Amino acid sequence: TLAIEVYAINEKVIGNGGISTYEKSPLRFFQRSSQNHSTIIVDNKNSSQVWSSFRLAKSAKIQEQVEACDHNSAFMVASHDGYSTTLKRVEIKRKVTVKYDTISILDTLDGTSKEFTSRYILHPEINVISSGLQGDLILETPMKKIIKLQIHSGQLNFAESSYSEGFGSNVPTKVLDIFSQNGKTEITLQPLP
Repeated sequence: TLAIEVYAINEKVIGNGGISTYEKSPLRFFQRSSQNHSTIIVDNKNSSQVWSSFRLAKSAKIQEQVEACDHNSAFMVASHDGYSTTLKRVEIKRKVTVKYDTISILDTLDGTSKEFTSRYILHPEINVISSGLQGDLILETPMKKIIKLQIHSGQLNFAESSYSEGFGSNVPTKVLDIFSQNGKTEITLQPLP
């Protein structure tokens, strides 16, 4: 839920980890988890309760979904209650704004805790060619397009994961985990000339 995929001129930059197996196994459980998606993760848990290789228990429910556009930009806001319990209300929200050549992703958490991770799984063919001190990353696509990824709010941690483009396929890839202690993360992606 609230997972995102980002393309730059027909090349996938950020995606979800995909599914490579339907067999009941730890790999299948991981591939169905929030950790295998470019989404918001609270307390390192799933937003929906995954029971088995094909079953869900409590599923996250969309609370809000708004879309709007004009001649200069478009945006979409969505939220869900997947991390709420009967004793604790938690709402996560993702706002994606597209303005000409810039994509902005703002994630927020409303609840008693303000700690969460915005996870972005890079496509395996994306190279991180530099990492700046101010939270800037320079990414390179297979077609040599250069993309600047700026982190405006949150702390970046690199992680490793796997990416499945189809059944039986699993390749290593990089993950950008952006940690928030104040209830907000924000990034922008912009192609460079």
